[in-house]
Amino acid sequence: MKTKRRLTARELDQLSITELQALLASPQHYAHTATRNYGEDDPVREPGRLVYRCKSECPASLKYDHPSAAQLKMSKGVALQAAGAANFVSCVACGREGPPSLREWRAVVDWNYVNAREGRGDLDNFPFFNLAGLPAAEKLERLESIRYDLFVRRTLERKRKEAGEDVGGRFLAKLDAYRGWANVALALVKQGMDEKAPPNIVQGR
Repeated sequence: MKTKRRLTARELDQLSITELQALLASPQHYAHTATRNYGEDDPVREPGRLVYRCKSECPASLKYDHPSAAQLKMSKGVALQAAGAANFVSCVACGREGPPSLREWRAVVDWNYVNAREGRGDLDNFPFFNLAGLPAAEKLERLESIRYDLFVRRTLERKRKEAGEDVGGRFLAKLDAYRGWANVALALVKQGMDEKAPPNIVQGR
């Protein structure tokens, strides 16, 4: 199936609530969205069980403490400075620490994303998006369609909230968390594809 051109963040932001609703309800968008069944796991509830191991291959854990100055720079955390303590992942062996966040799920996603880009993570046992057994190209296409659908939905809900409509905070958090996990999965897929790609051969003269 030929992939439909996806609107950019700027283009989506220029659409009205009614236009975004029409886009999401369109047959074209439905046909190019792999699924909205992301699995039984809740991306917001108890995220500490989903923490990846550190690059030292030692277990890491979610903690709530005062982040260092270096960690605050990672997150550009003005709000974090005001809050004092925050959630972040820390390796129990080497002491490596991830970006801090006021939200537990965000701290886990940010840590896992960094590790996924370095090839740590198991796509066949990924907790979301039903990726097991799919070829890499299908995983990539599936995840990109899911991430775009989530982004359109999140844009709609943001506009509804700005218009004074009642939008549940937990619902918004789940949309954001699923988007974060889609980015983690995409990083793993692309890392795996890069590793399998044949090396470039420079021909001598």
